[in-house]
Amino acid sequence: MAINTRLPDKSVLFAVLIFAALTPFLNAQSAGYFTEFRIAQRLTWTGDEYTSRYEIVIEKEEVDSYRQVRRESTDATFIVVSLEPGRYRYRIIPYDFLNRPGESSEWMNIEVRAVLNPELDNFSPEVFYLEAGKTHVLFVSAKNLTPDSVLFLRRFGGTTIFPVNIEVNEDGTYARLFFENNQLTVGEYELIARNPGWLETSIKGFTVANPIQPELNNFFPAIFYKEENSDKIHELTISTRRLIQGAQLFIQNHNGTPIPPIATDIDEDGSNARLYFRDTQLIPGSYDVIVINPGKLEAKKEGFTVIDLKREQERIRLKKQEEFWSIGVSVGTSFSAPKIIGTVHGTIAPFRYSFLEIGLDVGLISGIENVNYYSLYPFAHYALFLPFVQKGGWFLGAGGGRYWANYTFPEGETSFITFAIDLTTGVNIGNVINISYTIRANNFSISKDFLDIMNLNSKLSIGYVYRFKTRSEDEE
Repeated sequence: MAINTRLPDKSVLFAVLIFAALTPFLNAQSAGYFTEFRIAQRLTWTGDEYTSRYEIVIEKEEVDSYRQVRRESTDATFIVVSLEPGRYRYRIIPYDFLNRPGESSEWMNIEVRAVLNPELDNFSPEVFYLEAGKTHVLFVSAKNLTPDSVLFLRRFGGTTIFPVNIEVNEDGTYARLFFENNQLTVGEYELIARNPGWLETSIKGFTVANPIQPELNNFFPAIFYKEENSDKIHELTISTRRLIQGAQLFIQNHNGTPIPPIATDIDEDGSNARLYFRDTQLIPGSYDVIVINPGKLEAKKEGFTVIDLKREQERIRLKKQEEFWSIGVSVGTSFSAPKIIGTVHGTIAPFRYSFLEIGLDVGLISGIENVNYYSLYPFAHYALFLPFVQKGGWFLGAGGGRYWANYTFPEGETSFITFAIDLTTGVNIGNVINISYTIRANNFSISKDFLDIMNLNSKLSIGYVYRFKTRSEDEE
């Protein structure tokens, strides 16, 4: 640092040069020696032929004042001092050959900074992969860095690369180095940190390399179920090859919208990685899983899906409703003979939205005076089934059976057997209550020109149904 001070009495121009050096002092200690490094500052100025000596006064800045720390005379145009780090001011007073003081210089402020030996702990990433147009950032953990520290890369063989910018935090423990891609050359490097006073240290293990093409083999699971108002964390595990630390991993929908994970864990050998997503990030849809190595070489695999759990549960519930497996009993009437009909029946569902019903009607009371009556009617119906949004559904079907009836008159007993055809419809309420209405025709014959129906009646019944667990529910 050069400081010019004019002394009016003798018109003496002082050029004061301040610099620091490490000066070793040998001190005896037991059977050996140790070296103590102290800071030495040399103040130099330009005198003239009319001055016999110079008096230098140095004061150190305290909280709200200055304290004199040195007052020294010399006939040379320099002095060597050893000041501790801090803020100081000084002035120079010339004396002529009659030992009369001239006018002193103005107080000049100086700052003595500690000369620190830098230490490098580690850095990340360990590799820069070349990528056109990219600005690479090297994060450095260290000790004793200063705003004036110089950090750079040195290739084995002597080539150096200085960053375009260096940022050092206030306590000197962290730095960021910025390099443009066109500065870099493939090779092995060491990182150098150099503090004022040419104190430096280095750490090896940094590499500049060409990018590597990754491979994406598969992933698990293939589906995330998104829950409503949930803080759940989902984990996606992917199997890869040549995946590099620092790679980008994310899922992307077919519209090109990416969803980055909140955290990523990559195995050291690059064979597997785990991606963690918060439930609130996820949007239902189909996605690609994408990995991009440094250098923008990527791999992609389709087939990942995010499903809304609530909607999926509703879909499964409706799917269960599509199949109607049941057994039940009911009681009803045909409004004629028989007056009372008891029914035992069951359903199976070979296909969705339909079922096969097999049952037996037992009829009692003919409604004719002095006549005893009973009937048996085993039947089979096939019906279409439309499930409700909630439990139950509506059905419509047709079928038939073999009808047997017995009448006992005062004169004697008679019975007959005939085939019957049915048209049936009804509703199931809550998988518990079954209400049906059936139109039944028996004693019929079919000729070439017409259908002759000798007996047409109906049945209205209501009863209890037990609905079995469905195949869809087992699949769930």
